[in-house]
Amino acid sequence: MRRRTITALLLLAPLTLTSGCGWGGQPAASSTGSSSTVAPSSTSTGATSVQPSVCGLPGSGDSTTLTTTPHVDEWRYENQTLWPYPYAKSYGPGVVKDDGMRSCFSHDPQGALFAAANIAAMTTDQNLMSDPEHAISLFGKGSQYDRMAAKIRQLGSFPVGSASDSRGTPAGFRILDFTDSEATVDLGFVGTSAGQSVDLSIVYHLVWSDGDWKLRCEKDIPITSAVIPSFTGYTEWKVSG
Repeated sequence: MRRRTITALLLLAPLTLTSGCGWGGQPAASSTGSSSTVAPSSTSTGATSVQPSVCGLPGSGDSTTLTTTPHVDEWRYENQTLWPYPYAKSYGPGVVKDDGMRSCFSHDPQGALFAAANIAAMTTDQNLMSDPEHAISLFGKGSQYDRMAAKIRQLGSFPVGSASDSRGTPAGFRILDFTDSEATVDLGFVGTSAGQSVDLSIVYHLVWSDGDWKLRCEKDIPITSAVIPSFTGYTEWKVSG
């Protein structure tokens, strides 16, 4: 039963992106081992080469590893109840379309964190991901972009998990790596399904592309995941209010 529950929870998250910035095998998961993610790397300190986001969010210029909880103006919910995502005037999303698609995040670790959390929520929403152009807009331009876009258009939609009774609640984060052009964000979630829960690590590989944080298409596995024993080492980040 526990193995089936874990499988359902992993299918809820956007974890079918596993090879060639497209689709491949299932994500690796372990109910007892540690996360498959890497430890946070050392990042340079001081100011980054800050570029304003496409909607004008300035960014802080801070390139240090983010270890304090950033301010969230409001936690909102994808498709009303399924998946919480953060909003802050300083970090984004700065653009929210009528159909629910969100973009434009600040050029700093906080913006990368908010981008990853919003991508996590959007890719669980079947209504949004049934439009291939919505899914394509989540990826940054690069050498594999055209190939990836063609794959999604061929599929006709972005694969979304079908465990309708499953939920994901933010528990914490780690900024594994951050530079002017790339960021790796590890989000910790408590997943629940069929009355059971499990701790999940979902890692997002992002690139700064056209003034925004997007999934990195040149990364063979832009989203990776693992079941973890605890959130030790994560900065706590939970829904409040």
